[in-house]
Amino acid sequence: MSAALEQFHAGAERAFALLGEGPARARCEHAVRTFLAGARAWEAGDLARLDMLERFAWEGAGLAAALLGQPEAPLLAKPERATLIFVGIGWARGLSGLPIEAPSEDWQRRFGPPAWMLVEGQGFVAELFRRRRIGGGELGSAEADALDQGRGRALYFVHGGTPRAIIRSIASLERARAPALWRGVGIASRFTDGLDDDARTELQSAGGEALVQGEAMALRLLE
Repeated sequence: MSAALEQFHAGAERAFALLGEGPARARCEHAVRTFLAGARAWEAGDLARLDMLERFAWEGAGLAAALLGQPEAPLLAKPERATLIFVGIGWARGLSGLPIEAPSEDWQRRFGPPAWMLVEGQGFVAELFRRRRIGGGELGSAEADALDQGRGRALYFVHGGTPRAIIRSIASLERARAPALWRGVGIASRFTDGLDDDARTELQSAGGEALVQGEAMALRLLE
């Protein structure tokens, strides 16, 4: 096991303390546990176990592989889960304190748009663990958009799916960033699937088309 992976396992339980109380708290915890199970399954070389878990366990596999210095291994083993795997690779980059930057030209050429989820994963980590200030004028528009999508996904976890708290958080930021943030919220709400009809309607009313786009993206990933 790499030192980075040992450090990750040692601090993994901290993630549960960062989850907010709200209607989706239990489902957010389940998502984190599935993520961790995916990381452990990859580390153990148990691909059969990994395939038995929910699809987003491949995010955990991407993280474990990257921390072991083999980020492309799960991409080759399960290319149809590239979008989720790249999120996990982004987690590894974020936890390692690496700079936020576009995926390599090689990855973009070979894997297409899913490679950009690497930046989304960094955004999630940065918001959840408060590792660094999000955004910044030095970022290109594509990087900033992917980063904010990850941040929006993390906001859902930070607030336990509580609509009013999420709405306040997004309203406090620059208006131009709202669509990407709401897409992230939509992804998280469908991944966790822990809201009742009233809470989902409140989020959809505030997030509009951007949130619906995120929900649709999540449903495709979970097929």
